[in-house]
Amino acid sequence: MTKPASNAPIAEIFHAYWKSDWRALSLVAAIVFLSSASGIAAPYLFSRLVDRLTKETVVSDLLWAFLLYARWWE
Repeated sequence: MTKPASNAPIAEIFHAYWKSDWRALSLVAAIVFLSSASGIAAPYLFSRLVDRLTKETVVSDLLWAFLLYARWWE
């Protein structure tokens, strides 16, 4: 079986674009993967950190968390 003629120009364009700019496309794919992974990992990490808080260290831990947050977004 042969491919439909309507897909041939699109396939050629995509193939030419991949050959000319594969580094940028790979970088975009890596960024999308890392952002998706961090979007999943962040709530899990936050819940683990909250579960580790104790009554004795809650004030100091929250203070450090706010300071790190403020420094990160400065």
